[in-house]
Amino acid sequence: VLDDKGRLMRTFEVCNVNQSPRLQDNWLATPFLYRQSAPRIFVTLRFSVRDCASLRSPSPTCRETLTLYYKQADSQRELERTWVAE
Repeated sequence: VLDDKGRLMRTFEVCNVNQSPRLQDNWLATPFLYRQSAPRIFVTLRFSVRDCASLRSPSPTCRETLTLYYKQADSQRELERTWVAE
């Protein structure tokens, strides 16, 4: 989609708010970010959250929060060995 300045941006959308909490699986992972010789990298995350009260029938699975997890690793392989969603 295009942002408010007409720039192309990638989006991820989760719309299964009426699904059972046990079936929720809303993980989103980026590809491995290679930093090469840089001492650090900066990542900008822009997100919006829909107001649960705006739903026709509010759902107990609706959340208005975002939790961000990150893992520092030296390679994609190391990341895959140590970061497994259960």
